[in-house]
Amino acid sequence: MKMTSKRRLFLLSLCVISISALLASGCTNPLKMGKKEASPPPALDAAPGVHHILLEVTDVKRALRFYEDYLGLKVKSKSGKDAVLRSGNVEIHLWTEKWKFSRGGPADYSPRAMGMYPHFKVSDVPAAVARMRQGGYRIVMDVIDYGYGQEAFVADPDGYVIGVISTK
Repeated sequence: MKMTSKRRLFLLSLCVISISALLASGCTNPLKMGKKEASPPPALDAAPGVHHILLEVTDVKRALRFYEDYLGLKVKSKSGKDAVLRSGNVEIHLWTEKWKFSRGGPADYSPRAMGMYPHFKVSDVPAAVARMRQGGYRIVMDVIDYGYGQEAFVADPDGYVIGVISTK
């Protein structure tokens, strides 16, 4: 059967009316008609705070030297296998043990922590970077001035890349 232009126009009008009715009813995807999109479960806490950041380190004394002596974090406690430092209201845990999921060692995730960069606020980024450079730490990205403040990135003794930042 040959489709006439009148029939084609009628079918097109029918499609437009059907789509308009679907959109007016709140349907955003006609292919998922009748299927409700799952909404996420309610959050347990309105705005959870950061309890601590744990860094697996190879040598607690060497890591302490960096975080305490070069960044100025305060030591809360330490033992042979771990240390807890304070940075504002967040604890930084340095730990030589490995979780079961990370027992393969640093080779399994090198470079360390790519995509997650803890930032520590300092009063003078260029001075902090100069001190770390003098201490033999690798400067990953030198000081950049953004107008609102300055930022730089340095690798700690275990290869974690951390940011140092100041704001105006």
